[in-house]
Amino acid sequence: MKERNNLAVRKHSGAVLRAGLEYLEARGELPYDTVLVPAPTRAHVARSRGGDPVTDMCKATGRSVAPVLSMGKHIADQSDLGALDRRRNLAGRVHVSDIPQGKILLVDDVVTTGSTLQTAAESLIGRGSEVVGALVLAAA
Repeated sequence: MKERNNLAVRKHSGAVLRAGLEYLEARGELPYDTVLVPAPTRAHVARSRGGDPVTDMCKATGRSVAPVLSMGKHIADQSDLGALDRRRNLAGRVHVSDIPQGKILLVDDVVTTGSTLQTAAESLIGRGSEVVGALVLAAA
């Protein structure tokens, strides 16, 4: 979806995400009507991929989506960093442009160490948001 710039698969990934949300809601593990907040990505990386794949995937669910997170400048590529270095790399560099109304569910395509989701949640909670969880499609 990301590395090969496969734009068509984003819609299909959105359907998988929607099914996962419905399943978790039916089991009572996720409140209904959560606002999906895509995990942040570096702007130049999103441009090189034809847009942000996680935001596109969230929008394909037909749910309420609030792409309010962004990464600041001078963030290193995290693919070669360990957990502690990833955390340091993101510290103070995830920005919130607006506070979505309602309960927030963070969404990402993959989780490796959890640093991005943790920093995103801290940034939102620090601004008064109610983050009820995070949902990812794959673990690395």
